[in-house]
Amino acid sequence: MEQVFVEQIVKREQTAKDVIIKIVIVLMTMLLMTASIVLGIVGMIISVLLLWLAHRLFTNLNVEYEYALAVGEVDIDKIMNKTRRKKLINFGVKDIKLVAPAFSKLHEKNLNDYNRLYNFTKGRLTEETYAMLVTTDKEKYKIYVDLNEEFIKALKNHIPKQVMDK
Repeated sequence: MEQVFVEQIVKREQTAKDVIIKIVIVLMTMLLMTASIVLGIVGMIISVLLLWLAHRLFTNLNVEYEYALAVGEVDIDKIMNKTRRKKLINFGVKDIKLVAPAFSKLHEKNLNDYNRLYNFTKGRLTEETYAMLVTTDKEKYKIYVDLNEEFIKALKNHIPKQVMDK
């Protein structure tokens, strides 16, 4: 089997929840900065810290997911504001029991057999969303991902019987 390296980046869309969080951050920052005016120099320091914290929280809401397949391993990372990276999950392709469209009636029974659910998609499940069932020695995971054709083809090269077409 040839060595394959495939990666894909999926940008998470802003949800209503994200907008509400941003509004709350702005309102709380303005309220606390106004209250800190009374404290003089300490209030100024608190204001600077609040602005930094608000900026940090805002940038954490700008999320992308990176799917990478290399040397028989699948890595899924979360990239915040295109600067900070956090490894979310890693598993071998041999641990994948099924890759099928998320709304597949044909595989519905298999897709509902899991202990833990992860959603690493654009934010909402669509007809383009795939579900991966991954079984490790500890747990069974169901992972929602938005895979492109190149990534699906690479998975088929490794585990052809487990990857289902739309």
